[in-house]
Amino acid sequence: MGQSYELSPDYLVGDLLSLLAGVLYTGYVILMQRVRGELAPWTALAIASAVCVPILLGTALALGEAVMPQNWTPLILLALLSQVVGQGLIIWSLPRFSPLVIGLTLLVQPAFAALTGWIGFGETLSAIDIFGGMMVGAALVLIRLPNRAARPI
Repeated sequence: MGQSYELSPDYLVGDLLSLLAGVLYTGYVILMQRVRGELAPWTALAIASAVCVPILLGTALALGEAVMPQNWTPLILLALLSQVVGQGLIIWSLPRFSPLVIGLTLLVQPAFAALTGWIGFGETLSAIDIFGGMMVGAALVLIRLPNRAARPI
């Protein structure tokens, strides 16, 4: 989102889907933080996964996508690394950090993907890409600084 810098029918659907993804992911983090107050991390992850599987399966079937892969290895690796490790660590961290810190940390993903594309695949980074990565880094540093407003003068 933002590459076009214009409201255009060519980009509108993609821009709206990008915004929807951000809203849904925010809702997921907030809901999981509330659930983590009551459940262990692996229980919360299992429930979230069990709820999402039928939704994703229904969506894939409705769109006519292939549901049974020819090669299961990428699917199993993706499930283990992304869902079990990635989401498991996020859910584990929810009672230990504020949603703001977790949200900012999640913004490292696109910055790291852009850096990997630049180093590994020779992709070009625009000034806005570099600036965005620097802003994420600065926000992570600033959020961890001690709160100066709480100190007595």
